[in-house]
Amino acid sequence: MELKIISWNIRGLNSFDKINVIKDIVKKERVSVIAIQETKMSKVSDWFIKSFWGSDSYDWLHIPSNDRSGGIILVWDDSVLKMERELVGEHSISIEVSSVTDNFKWLFSTAYAPNSPADKLNFLEELELI
Repeated sequence: MELKIISWNIRGLNSFDKINVIKDIVKKERVSVIAIQETKMSKVSDWFIKSFWGSDSYDWLHIPSNDRSGGIILVWDDSVLKMERELVGEHSISIEVSSVTDNFKWLFSTAYAPNSPADKLNFLEELELI
């Protein structure tokens, strides 16, 4: 099975132009997993995810932004990958998934690191848990 994974620091996802670019890439490349960092979005809905994913075969996790920084969205094709476990922290999302076709298990993590020195220590401790 061929998996296509995109990880992108979008630097704000509150623009129709950026959403349309993501939508086009997901459709054209038939993406299996997309991790979007620095969304700068405090709220994300299922409707919003479906608007750029383009099919009903998906699952997703989200970390809201903190004011105007951060925020992560992780979306995967649940007809291809079955989530076994999730670990959602303050700055990272990790999922253990298995391939629907051969049950191969693997871990995918995405993170957005804070800038302040105090928060960086917390971030490193969070990564250590993964």
